[in-house]
Amino acid sequence: MILTADELEMVNKCMQTYAIKYQEVYDEISDHMITAIEIARKNGDQRAVETVFNEIFTTHFPGNNPMRKIQLKYMFAYHKKSMKMMWANFRYYLNWQTSLSIIILTITGFYLPLTERTNEVILRTRINEAILAWLMVISWVPAMYAIAKWKKVQKGKKKLSLISDSVVFQAQMLTLVLYFIIYVCAFVPKVRHITFLNLAHYHPVVYILLFSFIVIYTLSSIRLSKQELKVFGNPKINSL
Repeated sequence: MILTADELEMVNKCMQTYAIKYQEVYDEISDHMITAIEIARKNGDQRAVETVFNEIFTTHFPGNNPMRKIQLKYMFAYHKKSMKMMWANFRYYLNWQTSLSIIILTITGFYLPLTERTNEVILRTRINEAILAWLMVISWVPAMYAIAKWKKVQKGKKKLSLISDSVVFQAQMLTLVLYFIIYVCAFVPKVRHITFLNLAHYHPVVYILLFSFIVIYTLSSIRLSKQELKVFGNPKINSL
């Protein structure tokens, strides 16, 4: 039995009493409750919608603070899904052409004519620190792209999107990884006097590989944003 407009409005009011942070979670639970109430009506339960709602909610979502558990479940599910998509995109860009280019650049890096002068320039700690600083700036590109794109589509919406959070999280992972590398390779050696981690001992090939990883990850992250924006704009394929 289809609910009337007034009954649907009452369901919406009942849903508003729960602190549901994400729109996807809200939509899933709301659809679930509407379907359950319609089935109850079909089976002859003609009590007030609010009464039926509360009874069904308690039965279907038992325990203390069930909303928190449900939201955590959805968060882990979406992050797992976006991570799988991210690495699928990574493999998409790390094709044989890209792999061959990286191999050629790496081999070339090992055979650079490193004279005493070029050694002094390339292996100088300050220059390497500057290179890492620029790589850190580049690593912000996917996060800035994702945030800018999702801010546009979410403008005016009251609730956050799990899809948006997952995409931005994947984009920010690049910066976190690079920050960790810089911390280990730049800060720790100075404080702990660990010679082999000092930037002055790093060969240019290391930066070639690091730059290649950053470029591929950036492209993969931007592709993930575009893929998920299509999902966000199509509610029919929004659920897991």
